[in-house]
Amino acid sequence: MDEYLKQQITEHLNQAQNVVISVNKNADFDAFASGLALFLSLSKTGKNINIIAKSPTIGDAQRLYGVSSKRKEKPNYLN
Repeated sequence: MDEYLKQQITEHLNQAQNVVISVNKNADFDAFASGLALFLSLSKTGKNINIIAKSPTIGDAQRLYGVSSKRKEKPNYLN
């Protein structure tokens, strides 16, 4: 990634209080997992983070959350 572009993205994310991650409704499992990984990473910043994505199936959710017994909260999917 271009260093200037990386710097710009970092600055915008640092300044933002609300972030929406949008995953294409026809995205495959890997794209959905990438969006979720970004959601989880940004959630640790204390900002208001939302993800717009097709809700995962139970099987996909178990694979993504590692059968989420250790996870305190699931993302708020805005469909």
